[in-house]
Amino acid sequence: MIGKRISHYRILELIRDSSMGTVYKAEDLNLERLVAVKIVKPSSQDRVTANHLFMREAQAIARIDHPNVVALHEILHEGDEYYLVMQFIPGDSLREVMRARPASPAEALAIACQVGAGLKAAHDLGIVHRDIKPENIMATPTGQYKILDFGVAHLADRSTLTDLSRIIGTLPYMAPEQMRGESADARTDIYALGVLLYELMAGRLPFEAEVEAVLFYQILNREPPDPTTLRPDLPEGVARVIAHALRKNRDERYQTIDEMLHDLELIRASIAEPAFAPGRALLARRRPLPRWLLWVGASAAVGLAVLGFLAVKPLLNAARTPRILVMRWDETPPRPESEWLSGGIMDCMIRALGNREGFGVISRQTVAATLRALRPAGAEDARAASMTAAHRLGAAYLVTGTVEPLGAGARISCELTDVNTGLLATSWSRQLADVRGEFYAAVEGLASDVASWLGDAARRRPREARSVAQVLTPSIDALMHYHQALEYHELRNDPAAVDELRLALGVDSTFVEANLLLAQLAREHGEMTRSLVLAMRYRDRASAETRRLVEAMDLVFHGRIEDAVRKYQEVLADDPENVMARSSLAIQLATRRRFEEAVAEYSLLRGISPYDYSFYPYLAADYIEIGRKDKALALLQAWHKEFPRERAPLRELISTHEALGNYGAALALCDTLDQVAPGSAIASRGFLLSYLGRLNQADSLFHSLLDSPDRYSSSSRAYSYLAWVAFRRQHYAQGLALMKPALEQQPETYNFWIAGLLAAGQRDTAFANRCLQAIAGEFGGARDDSAVTEAYGARRFFHHLRGTIAICAGRPAEAARMYEQALRYVGQGDGPFFRTAYGRALLESGQIGRSIQELGRVLAFNPNYPEALLYLGRAYAQAGQRAQARRVLEQLGVLWKGADRDDPLNQERLKLMSQVSSPSPGPHAVLPRARPGTGL
Repeated sequence: MIGKRISHYRILELIRDSSMGTVYKAEDLNLERLVAVKIVKPSSQDRVTANHLFMREAQAIARIDHPNVVALHEILHEGDEYYLVMQFIPGDSLREVMRARPASPAEALAIACQVGAGLKAAHDLGIVHRDIKPENIMATPTGQYKILDFGVAHLADRSTLTDLSRIIGTLPYMAPEQMRGESADARTDIYALGVLLYELMAGRLPFEAEVEAVLFYQILNREPPDPTTLRPDLPEGVARVIAHALRKNRDERYQTIDEMLHDLELIRASIAEPAFAPGRALLARRRPLPRWLLWVGASAAVGLAVLGFLAVKPLLNAARTPRILVMRWDETPPRPESEWLSGGIMDCMIRALGNREGFGVISRQTVAATLRALRPAGAEDARAASMTAAHRLGAAYLVTGTVEPLGAGARISCELTDVNTGLLATSWSRQLADVRGEFYAAVEGLASDVASWLGDAARRRPREARSVAQVLTPSIDALMHYHQALEYHELRNDPAAVDELRLALGVDSTFVEANLLLAQLAREHGEMTRSLVLAMRYRDRASAETRRLVEAMDLVFHGRIEDAVRKYQEVLADDPENVMARSSLAIQLATRRRFEEAVAEYSLLRGISPYDYSFYPYLAADYIEIGRKDKALALLQAWHKEFPRERAPLRELISTHEALGNYGAALALCDTLDQVAPGSAIASRGFLLSYLGRLNQADSLFHSLLDSPDRYSSSSRAYSYLAWVAFRRQHYAQGLALMKPALEQQPETYNFWIAGLLAAGQRDTAFANRCLQAIAGEFGGARDDSAVTEAYGARRFFHHLRGTIAICAGRPAEAARMYEQALRYVGQGDGPFFRTAYGRALLESGQIGRSIQELGRVLAFNPNYPEALLYLGRAYAQAGQRAQARRVLEQLGVLWKGADRDDPLNQERLKLMSQVSSPSPGPHAVLPRARPGTGL
């Protein structure tokens, strides 16, 4: 076969020859890449049967799209042979890696998590591998592990006890059910992964024997040696995970790969941080970790992000305290005037119990997200829904209750249920003559009852000696509106939540919790600022935890990000499961370009609140920043799969595809979004069409936004979008007229930036500079602090506008310096826009080589970014590389096949294409440069 050509593939060398097929290394002559070509051996089967099995293997592989599974490129049929053309993986098999050196515990866990993630992708499609072993796992030079030979998965199940040669699998890694000739399922792969983890950790297989019959007997009847006796330094919990995976009865194993991976990820987090401590679920970091440990944490998140939606088990530390899940109270019969009691009692009980020692209380955010995501069968049965959530979140006890109105009073009952048995442990009740006057006392009394029954003797944590009423608000009216706001926020109706918060603060302006939430949700900058000022002024009236959260937000507001990071870490040191603090910490770490640390925090957050998808957009963005586009898309696709009728995951998928240059896929998702919520995709579709050069259509869509107000957006955005189209068309006066109402309605950074760009194009330097100073006010002045690096901040707009003012004034070298400054403050997602401006300025200043290099970096991330293609074509043309210029401009022509003929950039493309396609100019001919001030 060596040297033979199959279609456009030339066979180079033999990779491996097994009973299931022969694999060759080959060269793809069209795409100039290496591939692996596999031929199934007919062996004992006839040719028709062999080819049938081969096609089933191809179908199995083709359905799996995951970075930890080998990719299938093509299926070929020549003569009597079928060929699989697969991704060629340079490197060694895991078996060869293991022979070279033993894996450390951290490496072993990382490998197991990557293999598990690949299995998860297959299991989600109903595909079982059946033959997981080190020989079927390849290690790439970048440290990624990929599963080979999923072909076994779709072969007919021919396992028997009497014919060893026909059993699907490799004996030491086979589960007992395979030995017994029973059908394999996902739990069979879980067993094999447990064997693999045992071998990685202990340096030997759990069962070893020279005679196959003895090995059969051991697998079916013996328990493996405790791996800690072979390697005493194993991390806490590893032996328990292995033992769980290797149970003889598959009904007693992990039932899904998600469950096993969840426990493995907790172990990884524990060895990347201080150990889990008795009395709490997670021990937060008090100071930043060394960078090598941060990479361990980032790897944990990378393995975890594609897992889907975890079924959370109790945490691994056996000595930890019991967890309590508090649910909403049921009102019978419900009355509109007391509707707030249901969530109000729940929230205040969570606060009262959470302030005591002896147990952990699951946060309200986690409970709300879990109930919303699980949507269990019979969801109308509140008790069934509560028990499902409790099991999934690893709660030992469930606290529920009822409210029975009695005139101006009520009877409040509280029940404590043992989650493991499902039996009622005990119950209490309080009769209130006046609900409003006795509310807080009743809740505190019930919390004391629960705490005492659990053996806490009603002790309080020393850090907070005040009651719930003292740390919230003395006004029941304010409390009612605040709890209604929380309900709306959990339903993702933030405009209604803002309305309720305004009512709450109208009653009690010193209500710190309400001010803090309004500062987070307010759309208007002025309202957000006022709420934060009031929260800071009265913060000492709130709990110590809330005070720290307010101070952290104030630090962020004033640009002191590193101080804010430390403040959030203080909160987490006392309360590791504080969802708000951990998600805010991750956001601020990303702001400081500490993306690996941010991903690690999200890994912990997914363990704490596995059904909370609110932070998925930020996690997806951080995955992109660390070079994992695949993880970002997989995360958002899983979110959309879970909630196919919701807008949020679709919006994020559209935005991510747009950032990556997948404009066709993004437009298709816009169609889906319009089916889910008509009119929701207008803005996204408009920007996608502008990338495709179809500015007239984009302009029409943005105009329609002015006629269809949406409480989730503002009309000022429609004006600024229209102004952006005017800027692209170089209609600067028209754009400035549009920006006038936008700035009147919303004087914010983005609008000042658009207005400044238009003013620069109009050569109105005075107004452009006023816009510049307005932007500078967002970060405390225009001072260029070389010690500051951030992503997504106002500084990127400030320096970009400075560069645009310079380039429109005919000073491209100065513009290049300004654009280079802007790049210090951008992320990968918005990098193409800002880096293209830099590349264009370099080109205008005569630095053609550097321009080609920078524009090439843009296209490496987004291969379809239009302006980068245009300016790279111009750069190649000016460098005399006409063939390269034609290639790039032809690619842009395909992208812009429906572009407006009057688009200035499209006109430039057509002119350049004509120049580089004409006969070669003389040696001294120079292609003209664009006139200064012609837009971006």
